[in-house]
Parts: sequence; structure tokens; C-alpha cells
Amino acid sequence: MKSKTRKLSFRLDENLYEFLKKFSQENNIHISNLIRNVLIYFHLAYITGQLNKDIYQLRKDLNKGIKIDKDVKDILGLK
Repeated sequence: MKSKTRKLSFRLDENLYEFLKKFSQENNIHISNLIRNVLIYFHLAYITGQLNKDIYQLRKDLNKGIKIDKDVKDILGLK
């Protein structure tokens, strides 16, 4: 039996959108399939207890001495 699907729509920062668009083109995958795979990956990691840090801790860790391009900082919402 085929499971039901639902449409999900949301807005992204332009820098993040351009990153995802470029990444999907470079990897020959439609952007919607990329996002779907990211969500599936997140769901599997979450339910198996493999997400150790929340987004705020990850951002804090990234701000600690890792050299990151300004564009990437903008995408990640870092200062």
C-alpha cells in the first residue's frame, strides 16, 4: 500500500537557497529531492539518537576558531 504524501512549502534565506540550488545542480539531483533526502536523514538520525547537539550548539562551535567564508556564515546565520 502506498503511503500518503503531503506538500510542504517554506521560505529560505536567499544565500541558503542559492547554496542548495548549486549543490543540487552539481550533484545532478532535483532540489526537492535533495531537501526530501535531508529531511529523511534528519529524521533517521533523530529517531536513532544520533543527533548530539542542537543547532545553537553547532553554531556556537562553528564560531570557535573555524575559518568560514562570509557567504557560508550568512547561510548559517553566524555573526
